Amino acid sequence: MKKLVILIGLAMFVGCGEAQPSNVADGASLSEIEQYRQMVEESEQAAAAGYEEAENAYKADPQG
Repeated sequence: MKKLVILIGLAMFVGCGEAQPSNVADGASLSEIEQYRQMVEESEQAAAAGYEEAENAYKADPQG
């Protein structure tokens, strides 16, 4: 548990180093941005399918 708290603290410290938001798309071409959007969409679809599968498994056997 102590390690988890330390890891979370370090992640927050490292992740919050810049006060201003940054534009990660600077210098990216339109095709690269479209590829990224496609990747995000596919990832969201896979996550939704996994959630539906887990929900159906739970409905079939709620005792686990």
